[in-house]
Amino acid sequence: MQITLFVTDPNDIPALAETLRRYEKAKGARVNIRKSKAMTAGAWNTTVNMMNIPYCKEMTILAFQFSSTVDQSGKSSWTRVAGHVSEMYGRDVCLIQRIQYVHTFLLAKIRHIAQIFPI
Repeated sequence: MQITLFVTDPNDIPALAETLRRYEKAKGARVNIRKSKAMTAGAWNTTVNMMNIPYCKEMTILAFQFSSTVDQSGKSSWTRVAGHVSEMYGRDVCLIQRIQYVHTFLLAKIRHIAQIFPI
């Protein structure tokens, strides 16, 4: 199971750690620090210890590519969609197959990303 948490203030980290400890105790689950990632957005101080979770520059959450700024996040997400478009045009398929690809895959991706990042 994957859990995504957003922290806006370093002072909230102890409360978050306590909440996770209670969750672990109630569910018998453990947070795997080796599989966990923390990402900064804005002017966050990366010297703040987030439960020994390493910081990263980018991460993908529900197919959205997040970076430290909204502009970078949008560009990364739309670049991935553009990669799918260029990948399709490199294939030897007929017009009907291209149309099916756009209807079944590409439009769904575009709608999904457009909910968060403007084109």
